[in-house]
Formats: sequence, C-alpha cells, structure tokens
Amino acid sequence: MINLFIDYLIINTMSTLKYFDTLKNALDVYQFANANEEHLNEVVFPKVATQLLYGGFFLLNGKEKLYLREIEFYFINMDGSIQEDKLYRKDLPDDEWLEAGTLFPHNSGIDITFEDHEKHKFRASVLIRAFDLFNMDNTPIILDNGRSLSVYDILLSRSNIFDGVSIKWMDEWTEPRTKIKTQQRQGLKGAQAYRTWNFRRNENLFISLDKEVNKVYFSDKVMVKHDISQIYKEICDILDEYGIKHELLPHTKDIWCRDYMPVQMSPNRFVQYVYDPDYLDNDQYRNTKTSPDAVCDAIHLARSKSKLILDGGNIIRTPQGVIMTRKAYNSNKMSQKEFEDIFKQDFGVNKITWLNWDRREIYGHADGIVRYISADHVLMTNYSEIDKMSAISFRKALEQDGYKVEELHYSSNALPRSDDDLSWAYINFLQTSKVIIVPLLGIEKQDAEALKQIQDTYSGIDVKGVYALPLLKEDGGFNCFSWTVNEIIDR
Repeated sequence: MINLFIDYLIINTMSTLKYFDTLKNALDVYQFANANEEHLNEVVFPKVATQLLYGGFFLLNGKEKLYLREIEFYFINMDGSIQEDKLYRKDLPDDEWLEAGTLFPHNSGIDITFEDHEKHKFRASVLIRAFDLFNMDNTPIILDNGRSLSVYDILLSRSNIFDGVSIKWMDEWTEPRTKIKTQQRQGLKGAQAYRTWNFRRNENLFISLDKEVNKVYFSDKVMVKHDISQIYKEICDILDEYGIKHELLPHTKDIWCRDYMPVQMSPNRFVQYVYDPDYLDNDQYRNTKTSPDAVCDAIHLARSKSKLILDGGNIIRTPQGVIMTRKAYNSNKMSQKEFEDIFKQDFGVNKITWLNWDRREIYGHADGIVRYISADHVLMTNYSEIDKMSAISFRKALEQDGYKVEELHYSSNALPRSDDDLSWAYINFLQTSKVIIVPLLGIEKQDAEALKQIQDTYSGIDVKGVYALPLLKEDGGFNCFSWTVNEIIDR
C-alpha cells in the first residue's frame, strides 16, 4: 500500500468552490469523527468530492497526470451509528488502521482511505470509479477503459523496473465549469443503496471555450470588397475598445477562416483536420479553398493532425465535449461509431452530441444552430420559427445529453419563415472573453430583440451589434468570418 501525501506539492488558487488548500486537509479526521449521516450527505462528502475531482491529480512515475472523474464514498462508524456492508476494510482487526491517503487495492479497484487511525472511531474510503489521463502538457491520453481496475494496467505498463513505480497526489486547483453530478452508488443493493455518495465530474478538463478567447484572426482578403471591409473595421473598433487583440491571416483565398483553421482543444493544443468541403468541389468555388498548412506555417502554429474531413464551423466546444451535426461522419463516409472512435482519439474528448443535418443547409454547420453559454446551458437559434420538427429534434438531442436549452425567438415576421430568411444568423456571433459581437440584419425591431435576448443570456459580458447584411448574403456570420484563440500558449 502507498501513501499519497509523501512529497506532495501545493499550488494555491482562490475560488468560491475551493473549500480546502490541500487534499490532505480535506481528509483530516476532524471532519468525520463526530459527523452524522445527514452531515456527511449535505456538507462533508460534497466538499471533499470537490477537492478530489478539481483539487489536483495523481502524478504517475513523474510523467503522466491522472485526474479523477468519478468517485464513491464508503463510511462506517465503529459505534454502529452508520453501517456499511460494502466497505472492504470494515472487519479488520482493531490494531490495523491506515493513515489518510493510503491506497488500498481490492477486487473492485483501488480505494483512497481516510481512517481514524488514532482514536479508531471510523473507517472510510473513496473508490476510484473513473479517471482521465493526461501528458504533462495536459494533452489527453485517450483510454479504452478509464475505470478503476485499469489503474493497475496504467501503472505497470508505463513503468520501468530500473526507475521504480511512483504515484503521488499533487494539489493543483482547476476551476469547475459544470456542476458535479451526485447519484446513488453503482451496483449496490440492500440497506445502504439509497445513499447518494457517488460524485462525477461532467466535463473535459482543459478544453478551450469561446468565452476564454483573447485574440481574433480574420482573413487577409477582408479588404477586397468595400462593404465587407466596413464590417471588418467596425468589428475591429469594438475589439480595440475591449482590448482584444486581432490580426490578419496570410495566404487565404476568401473572406472566411473558421472552417479551415485548426480547433483549439486546450490552451496549448490545436488539432488540424482535413479541409475538403463538398460545397467547394465545383468549378465556381474550387479556387477559393484555402490551404490550412500554408496559413498555419506562416504564423508558426504548432498543431497535431487528424485524417478526418471537417469544417471548424461544425465543432461547438463545451466542457462536456463537442456538439456537431451528422454531416461530419457523412462527409467521411463512415459510420457514427467509426467517426467517433477517431475523433475522440484525435481531439481528446469523451462525448459528442449529434444534431441531425438539415440538408436544406448545404454546409451542415452546428454554429448556425447552437452556441454554448455556461455550465450545462446552450443557446439555440430560432429554429422553431424556421422548421419546427428540426427544432424539436435538436432540442431532444441536446437535452438527452444533459444540456438545458434556451432558444431565440422574435415577434416580427410571419411563420414559418422563408428559406431565404436570415434570422438564424444572430446565433453566429463572434464571442470573446470580454465582448460578444452579433451580426445585425438592419431590421430594427428584430435586431433589438436579438441583442436583448443574447445580452440577457450571457450575463456579465457586454453584447454589441454590427450591421452585417452584406456578409450574411455571402452565407456566413461573424463566427464563420473569424478564427479565435485563447493565446496563453508558447508556440
């Protein structure tokens, strides 16, 4: 058995959800010695679970980081006031007690123990149910089975007999972006089955989000057309006002850039896909297809590569994973499962939420349908006013995957809207960490309604509008028109 707190590291970061400076403090005996079951349920276990899921990681052999994703508590008071049939260590001799942080392996996996080894009032442990594995630069290592028993395989398969085996807990706070899910423990029956002592982190750690953007790029072709250049200048004026940096991308072949540029999956990790859209595969548009490599090499952007054919506008990042339309695997001539297996490996996410592809819209981009808000909330465009059945299917898919859906709506215009109606485009806004810029249609009442709804939805950040009808008539909005990054990387 190994104790986690030998040579442990402390990195302090303040947070309203951070209850303890270190995991060692979180597992201190004083919290549990006189606690009744109600106090454990409502106070102690939620706080300790937060520390375990967000307060640090296991450093494996000094080379990899293992973050807990799902845990279960087991607890027994020796006076009989709290019973626990499934605690592996409940019937041990009175002289066998472990210090907090000792790893205890058993047939179901590995427990982290926190027993009262001094006064012998209680025995308790945390079962590791699931975890995520990362390299030291926080790039994910995708596992076939990130479950408790596979900890053994990871330790042994990545160890060298001459270096030894090492596992240490490292205190390093990661700010939660979604709520921890609490539920009954898995597979239990009998008297203790009711206890909601299972805690799960429902997000991909380190995934970059639009609301963290601090730099915006545009195509170097934005100045070719006067009406487009005016839109670009007005957007840049707003970005300057809020201190958001912006630049032009070299070697582009049209005014767009979202769809061919890499996706920033974490602060220091960009993934480049194959940009080969079917809607450009014709004599009229073939010469407008930009080479991502030419652009990325010119700005010295390091990136990993995926063999999948994709458009950046079809990837909506959330802490839970990504949202895409089914055109993604259709374009690759793959089954959904074949596509998911490759995408999850290449992009380092655990979950894809699939929206049906409305084939009247040839691009099949999710950024014309939905955007992430915060926690488990997303904002959907006014699809109920365009195609009610599609709107129902989108909402159902999102809600089935745990998202709470808000939908834009407008009082103007007859319903259903015509196919050439552009009210969908309000959702295709440019989002940064300090300001959201919404494309406006020049329809005064409807523009005002859109701005108010988006401002109410994204509280705490300013929302501005820029007249964009000439751009929208080119079949894209401000998200399509830009490429955004969180520039805290060392290229």
